[in-house]
Amino acid sequence: MGLQETIKAATVAGVKALGNLVTQATFHSTGTFTVTPATGGATESSHSDETNVEMMFIDYLASEIDGQRILSTDQKILIPANNLTATPKNTDYIESAGLKWYVIDVGKDPAGALWQLQSRLKP
Repeated sequence: MGLQETIKAATVAGVKALGNLVTQATFHSTGTFTVTPATGGATESSHSDETNVEMMFIDYLASEIDGQRILSTDQKILIPANNLTATPKNTDYIESAGLKWYVIDVGKDPAGALWQLQSRLKP
């Protein structure tokens, strides 16, 4: 097992060890969308996949919130990369406790072990 795989496995174990800080939620990979410029409409070009996965919801620090790109109501969602088969994108969403959190931005740690998703509730 290489170093990157070892780090990914350790990340999964670390998230499990956090116990009640971890939430079981459903990650929805929505496929891709095609936008028609003339009408402004969008159509989904592939089906949705659902994955139940452990993740952590974390508030943004006050110093990170700028009121435009990052709102005070946004959440960081951390998901071990080994727990997802799909690569997250900004058309995906997460359902947790009856709420839908839409992915606004996708990031990954340098080792590739943890997805960091900026997410936002939409009305």
